[in-house]
Amino acid sequence: MPAAPPAFEAGATPAEQAASIAAALATSDGPARLSAIVAAFDLAELPLTLPDGGSMTTTADPLGFPWAVVASAVELGSGHANAPLAETIALFALVDPLADFDQARASSELVGGLRAALTATDTPGPTFLAHLVAEESRRFDGTELAEPAVTAEQLHISATTSVLVAAAGLRGAYAGMVDSGELVVPPQGAGGLLRPAPAGASTDPDEDPGCDDGAGG
Repeated sequence: MPAAPPAFEAGATPAEQAASIAAALATSDGPARLSAIVAAFDLAELPLTLPDGGSMTTTADPLGFPWAVVASAVELGSGHANAPLAETIALFALVDPLADFDQARASSELVGGLRAALTATDTPGPTFLAHLVAEESRRFDGTELAEPAVTAEQLHISATTSVLVAAAGLRGAYAGMVDSGELVVPPQGAGGLLRPAPAGASTDPDEDPGCDDGAGG
């Protein structure tokens, strides 16, 4: 298991935090880059999960990326390669491969959501992520997320930010499936994994799963 890197001083405002992390992701290697990545996940309110069910960040739940996988990918990857945000959005089709996936609509909604988050004051995780996307795209070729006509094909982000966007998208998708009852979250200590809800089962975690005092006991 990779050791925890030193703490990263990212700044006070989302824009300052995004600027310092984007610079570190683009220029740093080794522990310094790992520190920036952990800080990015933390500021985006996304967990980096550990084998014992804990998290490298202050957000701890089962819907996260394993820290060991992220750290290993960092060692193999380059901080200098940026790709269009649209390529990350295309991966969302894997959430439900059998469903029709409208990439144009998903791209429009995601970019619109990021653009709105730039000025939001009550969503620190999404707001930081929006500023990071904006900062990296601005550094790449001057493209501004805030411009209404800018699309996902024009916004270029690093591999780390692509993982952050994917993680946020997957968490949102699975949270919706939990809310709809398609998935249930087991009690703490039961492995920390989501599983399909059995037919006819309640998805209320506070409901007593015992007998119902009927004829069967």
